[in-house]
Amino acid sequence: MARTSSTTAWFLGSVAMVSLLLTGCRSTNSVLWQYESQMGLGNYPSAAESIVATAEKEDGDELLWRLLAGNAYLLAGDLEQTTAQLDRAEDLFADQDSASVLVSGAQQAKSILGNELSFPYRGFGQERLFCCLYKGLAYASQGNVAATRTELNRAAQHQENWLFDRRKEIAAAEEKLEQAVAAHSEESSEEVDPMGQQGIFWGDPSFAQSIQENTGFHLATSGDLSRLATSDYTNVYLNHFCGVFRWLQGDGGREFLRDAAVLSPQTSVLQRDWQEIDGGVRPRNQVWIYVEDGLCAERVEWRLDLPLFLIPELGRYALYAGMAFPRLVERSAAAEQYWVKTAGGQTPLELLETMDRLVRTEYDVYMRGAIKREIVRTLTKVSAQVALQIAVRNCDDSNARLALKMTQIGVAAWAASTTKADLREWVSLPKVVWVGHIPRPQEGRLVLSARAGGQDQDLELVLPEGNSVIWVRKINAALPMTARVLTYPNP
Repeated sequence: MARTSSTTAWFLGSVAMVSLLLTGCRSTNSVLWQYESQMGLGNYPSAAESIVATAEKEDGDELLWRLLAGNAYLLAGDLEQTTAQLDRAEDLFADQDSASVLVSGAQQAKSILGNELSFPYRGFGQERLFCCLYKGLAYASQGNVAATRTELNRAAQHQENWLFDRRKEIAAAEEKLEQAVAAHSEESSEEVDPMGQQGIFWGDPSFAQSIQENTGFHLATSGDLSRLATSDYTNVYLNHFCGVFRWLQGDGGREFLRDAAVLSPQTSVLQRDWQEIDGGVRPRNQVWIYVEDGLCAERVEWRLDLPLFLIPELGRYALYAGMAFPRLVERSAAAEQYWVKTAGGQTPLELLETMDRLVRTEYDVYMRGAIKREIVRTLTKVSAQVALQIAVRNCDDSNARLALKMTQIGVAAWAASTTKADLREWVSLPKVVWVGHIPRPQEGRLVLSARAGGQDQDLELVLPEGNSVIWVRKINAALPMTARVLTYPNP
């Protein structure tokens, strides 16, 4: 009985701490919703300012807020703030690299008692790439070639390290999870060992089927790094952009353009660029167009309220068991097709990259660990209810027994309220990226046309003499295109 009481006291003493966590959960989702609403209306300065105000609180989600702020400032045309916010995000990434995953014991306890939102936001591999890419775009818009090169080099290095970094993060997370489980087990009831029952979920076909049907995640194969091909996590957009930039500066780019052509053999622009750079061609009066279209797949919550018969040794003592996971929902493209129109005719852009597939890869890797943590979390919450029921069963005092029973009901309600999915992500990244490559029109004018909702939207651009890279962002069908023109002298 002594150990059962210890478990009960340990659990109930943590409720206040997790209540603070829940407040953060609600505010995080609210901030994301407000940001997306502002971005969807084209109010980029307002979106940036509001998210910076949240970031200044320096909470566990500061990294996410800085990434979102930098993105909004880029679209608003405030290049200095773009680099300032994304520099701060890079500092936070670096701080994480020097610290362990799931850093403190308090965070571990909060996670097991609460949900994934107790951990500081760590970001994903593609988010590191875009952080550097967008800083490079801001520097390029300011004419700072050296800083642009540095940022693109860093983005390429993050891409090269993607698999290694994911392995390191997974290993560290597994170690911390084991430590947290071991710490909890020391306080667990001798009569019921919840940690020893994790395998019932992995072995239950209905559990695996429900996960797969609702999230697309396969317990046996999804997120397994040993099964991933290079193409599953390589961003062809980044490869091609880095290659074109270096080609225009006369300092390389061959390997980047080769890799892009290999990974996307169906894209004629990539095949042409590879053949030309491999043949020693130096571009003169050429134009490349990149269009970032739509918004990437978003995370929405899916709850799995478990029938207690799935937990045969614990279900007799508990009132509630449930789990919550994010599932990916793809969003609509901003336009169905893009064309470049000049006096000489029109050229359709080609699909270069699908960010949704890269987001899916990141999601699957995340879910492989998140499901394990959620199982432990569920069994821990159930064990707290079990401890109270055992205490009820062994208590002779009717008043004390009633109090314990009421407490168990409260704990079950608390367990249900803390069952929440982690919906944090860089929500304003694109859905797809289009690419085009044409000679500079003799008169220096071109029109980029987007077919959205059966109607064409046009953006007219004037290009100086030389080679140009045009970066375009279109978030949704209603908003106009935002563009930046980067021009470099002919060799």
